[in-house]
Amino acid sequence: MKGEKNYEDYINAMEAEDKRYYDDVTTNVQVGESDRLKLQNEYLEKQAEYEGKRRAKSLQEVEDEYKELNVKAMQSYVDGRMNKEEYEESISRLELEALTAYFLKEFKRFVRLCSKLIISEDKQKFHHFIH
Repeated sequence: MKGEKNYEDYINAMEAEDKRYYDDVTTNVQVGESDRLKLQNEYLEKQAEYEGKRRAKSLQEVEDEYKELNVKAMQSYVDGRMNKEEYEESISRLELEALTAYFLKEFKRFVRLCSKLIISEDKQKFHHFIH
């Protein structure tokens, strides 16, 4: 878990540094519009890369939890603590819970991304207004 947390911290730090650099460069009056658009494109590509890494990690976490619970359910079936019908129902419920958990994580990520874009657009409008 420590390595995973360090990786998350690393991704967050890299993302924050990219954001600071992007904000510094794009608010510089001497940067031309074509360079500003090129930087914005590069920044958005990096943001997509970070989101892709987070999405892969999120999916892996959900899959790992599903597999662990699936193994426990199968062991209960093998041990005779549940019949075939209960086992199949348990597996169906686990699949639904795993999909729901992943959907909720992705929805939260989507809302955060939309918030970032709205804030970014507001900053750009303000920048163009004052210049």
